[in-house]
Amino acid sequence: MKYVEAARDRFFEFTQHYATAAYQKDFTHLQDYLAAWLEDGDGVEYTGRSYEAWLETAVHVADALFRDPSLIDYVGTPKTEVEYAADPSDDAHSRRVVGIVDPNDSSSLVFDRQYYNVIAYRQDHPSR
Repeated sequence: MKYVEAARDRFFEFTQHYATAAYQKDFTHLQDYLAAWLEDGDGVEYTGRSYEAWLETAVHVADALFRDPSLIDYVGTPKTEVEYAADPSDDAHSRRVVGIVDPNDSSSLVFDRQYYNVIAYRQDHPSR
């Protein structure tokens, strides 16, 4: 169980520093943060390249998040005064999800075994 707790904690560390500005808005469903952690973070590594561990971690993440919604609040990135003046949009702010999956988004594959395996393969075999 320790690995699941470590993976869960790492997920929240990742999301607290993950800027969603490129998407023009914060995510509203947990599926999007989980996909970002797999694709842009170290979710595969922290779940031991195991799909089963991934699912178990996702359940623990959901449980913790719905107990304390502030766990995914954006804490921002450290900036100098000059950097902040140039881009103040990176301020810390609250984020909330309204559910685990978006019922209107049938394209999300975050809980699909093949999706997980493809992400793991791409991370193990980066293109040159």
